[in-house]
Amino acid sequence: MTDRLRVAVAVLGAADPLRFDVSAASVTAAAGRLIGTLIAALPGPATAGTTLGGRLWPKFSDQEPRPEVLDAALILLADHGLAVSTIAARVAASARANLYAVISAGLGALDGQYHGAAPTLAYEFLERARQDPLKALSDQLRSGEPVPGFGHRIYQHRDPRADVLLGLLGDHPIVGTIHAIAERTPTFPNSDLAIAAIMHAYGFRPDAGDALFALARMVGWTAHALEEYAAPALRFRTMGVYTGQTT
Repeated sequence: MTDRLRVAVAVLGAADPLRFDVSAASVTAAAGRLIGTLIAALPGPATAGTTLGGRLWPKFSDQEPRPEVLDAALILLADHGLAVSTIAARVAASARANLYAVISAGLGALDGQYHGAAPTLAYEFLERARQDPLKALSDQLRSGEPVPGFGHRIYQHRDPRADVLLGLLGDHPIVGTIHAIAERTPTFPNSDLAIAAIMHAYGFRPDAGDALFALARMVGWTAHALEEYAAPALRFRTMGVYTGQTT
């Protein structure tokens, strides 16, 4: 799904003759059209939902809609300070790249396994843990790799976004699976694991988590772009000092 989003952003940008208008009103309007079109372009049935979560739900799941869950996720994931994708978006905006190029820059940074792909890794780990939480944890620890969906570079004790999202699942068995793992690790569930839990609870497509994260961040990137457009251009132009070998 995220690959579709990348291609669609580039195509929509090329088709917008007014994309170089970076005034606040124009950028805000373009962002609304862009995100709405991207959701409509995703595979799956369309619906006239009153919120983005309502329109996005049938693209991810055929279960009884709970748009408030997706709306909460979109809000909580929209921004998280200067994450690498946000820095990429702001750098592009500082050079006065148009909104579509700014979003493309953010999507490029989001493509890494340590950022935008994290929900999928957490989803796959949770799939194994649903059958046997202790074995899944043991196998992961044996691999020497971090446990997907646990811990965070910024948060030290808890991820408040995960607390909210997991709370929306109530007493669903997947929450019990997470608790069983958390009791045996020194870390805590993060938002990636919470998204993975929602995906399992409501039968989402396996690639839905990455797309959800990308769409949410587009809102945040737009806000950052608006700030950057109002600031002096090329603020991120730094000097490189050569420290290698001399001849």
